[in-house]
Amino acid sequence: MTIPLRISSSALLAVIFLLLCSEACAVGDQSCQFDSDVKAVETLKTKVQIDKLYAAWATERCLSFDPEHCDAKNVEVAIRELHTPECGGDPSTGPVVDRFRVFKRTSRIDWFDYLEADYVEYSKVHSIGGR
Repeated sequence: MTIPLRISSSALLAVIFLLLCSEACAVGDQSCQFDSDVKAVETLKTKVQIDKLYAAWATERCLSFDPEHCDAKNVEVAIRELHTPECGGDPSTGPVVDRFRVFKRTSRIDWFDYLEADYVEYSKVHSIGGR
């Protein structure tokens, strides 16, 4: 006896998307494994803490610093909201708050300005970003 399998087109599309995207859509860059990459992320964390960049609405425990791309010159980092019982929010999401690029050799930090669709100097995060 054969039982017909019924699957909706949206469910089928979701399965296909997950299969095709399993590698390409992974969060974080697996190439970010060197000490210089870790140091660059720590440089950004320290700068954000000193400047109290998000202190008006978030604690350090409610933000994650996720390297998205690393190469020989720089590390690109997304700062995301952590949604936990302590921090609140939907635990199935982790919205990006800001993106930064940290240059390994100089420790210079640039901020991604969404209006310009490009990285600009860090100091502009306060004026353009309205923080």
